[in-house]
Amino acid sequence: MDDADIIIDVDTEGNSVVTTPGFKGKACVEATREIVKALGTKVSEKKTPDYYQPEYEPVKKKVKVKTA
Repeated sequence: MDDADIIIDVDTEGNSVVTTPGFKGKACVEATREIVKALGTKVSEKKTPDYYQPEYEPVKKKVKVKTA
């Protein structure tokens, strides 16, 4: 998650959008919890496909098993 960012866009009317490119899984929710709370009432929430990805990278390793 070295390339994870939190981006907060605020328009001229004071509406804000928080995006979290680079986060996977529910890590984005935890990382932005206090920011979202400070911004006030949440009007909507849209989860990207990254939200449904595992937060970790699965370990892929081939193992050879010898039989006697």
